[in-house]
Amino acid sequence: MTQEKLFEESSGNVFADLGLENLDELYTRGKIAHPKICNRILQVRQHSDEICCIVWGM
Repeated sequence: MTQEKLFEESSGNVFADLGLENLDELYTRGKIAHPKICNRILQVRQHSDEICCIVWGM
């Protein structure tokens, strides 16, 4: 009996894993936006850096 595969290892680029076009551009935009999003969460919710890093996996 063969077990169904539950997880697939990531390539490290979620856009490539999803098979999207322009994956290099999307990946670069995501890397640029990531710190900005994290900073905005800190401003709006007034969370500590530690909580933001846990949420974003940094």
